[in-house]
Amino acid sequence: MYPIQHIVLSNIEVIPNSSRARDLYLTLVKAAEEEILLIFPTTNSFIRQEKIGVIQVAKKVAKELDVQVRILMPVHESTGQSVQSLRGQNGNAIDVRNIEQTSGTQITILVVDRNVSLVMEIRDDSRETFDEAIGLSTYSNSKPGVLSYVAIFENLWKQTELYENIKKSHEQLEVHTKTQKEFINIAAHELRTPIQPIADS
Repeated sequence: MYPIQHIVLSNIEVIPNSSRARDLYLTLVKAAEEEILLIFPTTNSFIRQEKIGVIQVAKKVAKELDVQVRILMPVHESTGQSVQSLRGQNGNAIDVRNIEQTSGTQITILVVDRNVSLVMEIRDDSRETFDEAIGLSTYSNSKPGVLSYVAIFENLWKQTELYENIKKSHEQLEVHTKTQKEFINIAAHELRTPIQPIADS
């Protein structure tokens, strides 16, 4: 593996070349020692990263080095099997949560060990290969910048948790409401039944 300290770049560097961004991306994921945070804004961005091997490398460092990997991405049937294998093979080392896909968000964000970030613009999301789809990328080991992306990630992570809690509460409320209606219908029927013969006489 390549320790992040040995990746010598300036504090902030704009990388116009997508193949260089791809190589740096894979190197940073391989170099992770504690934590990888990834935000995929679209289903296609996840599929492209899987094709270049980022997901496989993340699985490997999670398994071999006990690196915690957390991924935020839109849910889609085309990625369901890949997400299940990520969750199933690595126990709690890899956690994937679903976010809404929005047309306005066009960047993939990688943060490694809360020390470095790589932000990759999506030039054309309809492209199948990473090199065709990616525009400018920005590498940073500037602590304030990296921690800003960590804060964005953590806020989105908490929002997904809150959403799941609200969804469960809503489902429980619906079950409770249905049960209550059934009880009222049965009780009303039972009350009418003994009164009916009296009313008929």
